[in-house]
Amino acid sequence: MGNMPANLYIVLVDHGNEDTFYIEPDIITDSELNEWLTELENTPGWDQEIILKLGFCFSGSFIDELSKPNRIIISSAGSCGLGMLGK
Repeated sequence: MGNMPANLYIVLVDHGNEDTFYIEPDIITDSELNEWLTELENTPGWDQEIILKLGFCFSGSFIDELSKPNRIIISSAGSCGLGMLGK
């Protein structure tokens, strides 16, 4: 195990909306998080998986933007509100 890098775990738990995670007083969008992760993955020598645990309303809306090789996404909610299921 000596030279094997550890995986990176990112856990986001609180309130959210479609493509948005609230981290008061700011927000993080799925696009912003994807940009940050992509920049990290482009770091020379980066060879780890990124495991994202998303525990907020509408967290499933992040899946399409964040899905890439070597990323594991666990979401606690769907991508839309109950009122949108039939649409």
